[in-house]
Amino acid sequence: MTRRPVILVTRRLDPASHQRMSRDYEAVLNETDKSFSSDELAKLCQHVDGVIACNGEQFSAKVISEFPPRMRVIACSTYSAGMVDLEAARSVGVIVTHSGDPSLSPQDASRTLDAVDAVFKGYAPPDRLA
Repeated sequence: MTRRPVILVTRRLDPASHQRMSRDYEAVLNETDKSFSSDELAKLCQHVDGVIACNGEQFSAKVISEFPPRMRVIACSTYSAGMVDLEAARSVGVIVTHSGDPSLSPQDASRTLDAVDAVFKGYAPPDRLA
């Protein structure tokens, strides 16, 4: 059986999105809904294939430099990908997307999950690449 990708979700999303994540991926959910520090992010990302990031976390070059080779995507559930050092992400082959909506609404979360699906299920590339 093929291993399901492990996805870190940095903030609490709506119940339907959490259910979809748990169905399609090995989801690491942030039940406390608090923002992670850079050190916490670097540690959490050691064992994941992708991240759904929300406002509050900063993916600096230092954090990204500690990503494992298996890391493939940072899907930002935000208007832009300003919280990610894009040059650092590109240098390690990590795709960065953003939803174009800062609201964390169910529709925004669904668009963000669609971007993750595009990377891991081989769909067309996301239309909001950063």
